[in-house]
Amino acid sequence: MVLSQEDYEIAAWTLVALGVLVSILSALERRVRWVQRFCAFFGEGCRRTAVFTLFRVPVPIWGLAYYAGLGLVLAFDRPLMFWAVMAGLGIEFTFVLTMVLIRALCVFCLLNSIIVALLLVLTFNVRHAELGLALAAAAFVGSFGALFYENRPHFERAPKDEVLSEIEREAETGLNPALGREDAPVKVIEFSDYLCPHCRKVQPAAERIRREYKDLVRWVYVDFPLEMHPGAKDLARAPRCARDQGKFWEFHELVLAEEGEPGSARLEALAGRVGLDVKRFRACMAGTSHADEIERDIAEGLAARISATPTFLVNGRPLVAPSYDELKSAIDRALALARQPSS
Repeated sequence: MVLSQEDYEIAAWTLVALGVLVSILSALERRVRWVQRFCAFFGEGCRRTAVFTLFRVPVPIWGLAYYAGLGLVLAFDRPLMFWAVMAGLGIEFTFVLTMVLIRALCVFCLLNSIIVALLLVLTFNVRHAELGLALAAAAFVGSFGALFYENRPHFERAPKDEVLSEIEREAETGLNPALGREDAPVKVIEFSDYLCPHCRKVQPAAERIRREYKDLVRWVYVDFPLEMHPGAKDLARAPRCARDQGKFWEFHELVLAEEGEPGSARLEALAGRVGLDVKRFRACMAGTSHADEIERDIAEGLAARISATPTFLVNGRPLVAPSYDELKSAIDRALALARQPSS
């Protein structure tokens, strides 16, 4: 069916506008709660692909730039639409292949693929099909090569033990709160979410373990707020702000003892309770302090294939939502192995 010029322009502008909208929503996925909830409904794909960059620029920004450019072409040089869409098709194949390789569905990537496919149907030029496909192939090779090179750690699927060992090394960079001697024979890395009911339930056991084993265990805390808990990311900043004043663990335990999500007034009351400078704490929470650290923690957890909270790595071995006896038993086994003479 051949469209009139008016129908063509209406369809093209509608698809370009939808592409801009999808790109904006994709860029907001890490900042807007309802967008996070929408993405989380389809799994962890949005969360995993949100860390991808191209030439150090987040991928959603490139999507926004592409559709903006497409709008300019449509407005001022319509014959170039076919070539612009064919280039976009090649780039879109990059993201489809990426989803396949990392085994995750990104709903925004999928919507973009549908939009580009519809644009292809709308603008397809049979006379230039071969050259158009060559352009799409070149765009695919170039974009996938650049994306893979820059984001290679997110594509590689090393054996799980190797990934967990790498997470152990990363957790000891000093960016994460930690208790115990650095050379302790057992290292426990806790991935947790302040709004996770299971995390709150297991905290008494974790606190008891930390008291009983003291310098025998090096305990490292890693934030892993789940998408299903809106507000968890922002709440995770509060103990980090308390850490700026040397009171992370005291504040951490009080937050986990709260029911529901404490508001700003309640958090400030807790800050005063542990002896923080409340004015300094308030200023820290008013900005975006420590947000990048939390995003880094999330990326590391995803790389380690952490899928539930709380997850404890006891010398690299995962334990999900353990009881006190289960956690103690795992630590005792790790201590026994650490004390054996090496071969």
